[in-house]
Amino acid sequence: MTSLNDWFKSFWDKDKFEVTLRSGIICICGFSLSVAAIPNAVPPSQALMPGVLASTLSQVLPTLMYSATLVLPMVLLTIIGVAGCCTMLLAAAAVSKGCFLGVYAVYTLLMTALYFGEAYTFTSSLANAFIALSGLIGVSSIPLIEQGGLSAVAEMWTMKGTTNQFAVWQNLLIAVCWGLACVFLGIIIPPWRTSRKMITQGLFPFIFKQVSTVL
Repeated sequence: MTSLNDWFKSFWDKDKFEVTLRSGIICICGFSLSVAAIPNAVPPSQALMPGVLASTLSQVLPTLMYSATLVLPMVLLTIIGVAGCCTMLLAAAAVSKGCFLGVYAVYTLLMTALYFGEAYTFTSSLANAFIALSGLIGVSSIPLIEQGGLSAVAEMWTMKGTTNQFAVWQNLLIAVCWGLACVFLGIIIPPWRTSRKMITQGLFPFIFKQVSTVL
C-alpha cells in the first residue's frame, strides 16, 4: 500500500502540481463568473454554464499550448449541433410534453450509436454532450414554449439581450465563450506547456517499440 509520504511526493511532482494549479485557476475563474451576478455580461439564464464548462474542460483537455487551437472549434461546433438537435426537440414540445419525451427517447437511442466504433474515445464524449445538453436545455426551455408556442422556437434564434429569457442560443453562446476564456487563461499562463515531452518520452518510444516488435 502506498504510504502517505509517497503520495505527497507523487502529488508534489512538478508537472502534476502545475497541471493541478492550472486546473484550479480555470475552475475558480469559471465559477466566479457563474456567481458574480453581472447580467450585462453573463446571461442570468445561463449563469451556470461558464463554471460547468470551465471545470469540465480543465479535467478533460490537456493544458498544452496546442490544445488552445482545438478547443474553440470543437466546442463551438458541438454547441451548434446541440442547438440544432434541441430545436427539433422543442418543436416536439410545442405539440405536447409527451411528444417531447417520445422524440427525446428516439433521439437518445440514435445518439447511442456514437458509443461504438473505432473512434469510440472521441465520439462517446460527443454522445454525452449531445444527450445531456439537449435534455437539460430542452427541459428548461419547455416553459418558454408553453408561453409562446411554436413561434417561440424560432424566436430563440433571433431574440437578443442577455436578460431576455427567449434569447436562448445567443445567451448560451455568450456563456460558452466566457467558459472558454477561462480555459484559455489556464493554458496561456506562463510557463507555457508544450507537447515536446509527450512526443519525445511518450509517442516516439511507443512507435519505436511497436516497430521493433514487428521487425
